[in-house]
Amino acid sequence: FGILSQYGDPDFFRSHPSVYLALDGGVYRYDVFSAREADTMGIVYEKNLEGREDALLQDCLEGSVIDTGVTPQAADPILTLSTCTGTGYARRWTVHAVLADSPETPDAG
Repeated sequence: FGILSQYGDPDFFRSHPSVYLALDGGVYRYDVFSAREADTMGIVYEKNLEGREDALLQDCLEGSVIDTGVTPQAADPILTLSTCTGTGYARRWTVHAVLADSPETPDAG
């Protein structure tokens, strides 16, 4: 996960605009919309965000060190990746991405 901090470089983002998550059901593509350092006491690390999804997205977009042109909606599935910054425990480097493509579910009929 140490490579996540490279998303602070716009050239790295342009070369890696998506994150792929491989699960038993297939491969899911998430498009990166935010990369930043986040406070471990901030909204990103709260467990219950029901009704506060817009506030989370606003916090992620406003704090991002890159402009990706991607703006998710509150109902969109979001993936957050987090790693240490190497400067203590109070802050973490985070990359946020929105689901863009997922495997089709086979017909159960």
